[in-house]
Amino acid sequence: MKTMRIPSWLEGYGTAMAVASRGSDEPLCSSDPLSALESMEIPAVCIKGYIETLYLDVSHRGTWMVAAELLSRMIAKGVPLTRLTVHRLLLVCLVLADKTINDSCLDNYSYAKIGLVSLADLNYMEKIALSHLKWDIYVTDTQAKAIEKRLRNYTELSKSQKQ
Repeated sequence: MKTMRIPSWLEGYGTAMAVASRGSDEPLCSSDPLSALESMEIPAVCIKGYIETLYLDVSHRGTWMVAAELLSRMIAKGVPLTRLTVHRLLLVCLVLADKTINDSCLDNYSYAKIGLVSLADLNYMEKIALSHLKWDIYVTDTQAKAIEKRLRNYTELSKSQKQ
C-alpha cells in the first residue's frame, strides 16, 4: 500500500474545507442538475482522508492550486459546500484542473476509481461542472499565486487553532 505525507498547505486546506462544509446537509432537489455533485449519504471518509487518498495519485502542486481555484469559483456561483457535496466537488475540480494544466494526466476511469465514484457519475459531474463554470476553467498565474497564499493562510490558521 502506498503512503505519502501530504504537504502542510494541503492539510490546512483540508481543515478549511471540513469546517466550511459543516453547514446544512439538506439534499438538493433531484431535478437540480447540481444534485449530480452530491453523494447519496455523507461519505464515511473525512475530507482530509479523501485528500490524502487523492494525493497519492495526483501530487502535482499546480493541479491542486488550480483545483482550489475552480472549487472557489463553483462555490461563488452558488454550489453548496456541504458534507454531501465536498468530496465530489473536490474530485471534479481536481479532474478539470489536471486536464487543464497537464499534458499527461489520469483518465476518468482512473479518477473514478481513486475518487470512489462510478465512471458514469464522474463523467456527468464533469459535464455539470463545466456547464456551471461556463467552461471558464483557465487560471492565470496571478490567480494561482493568490490561491497559494490562501492555502498557506489556511495552514497557519489551522496550526494556530491546534495550539
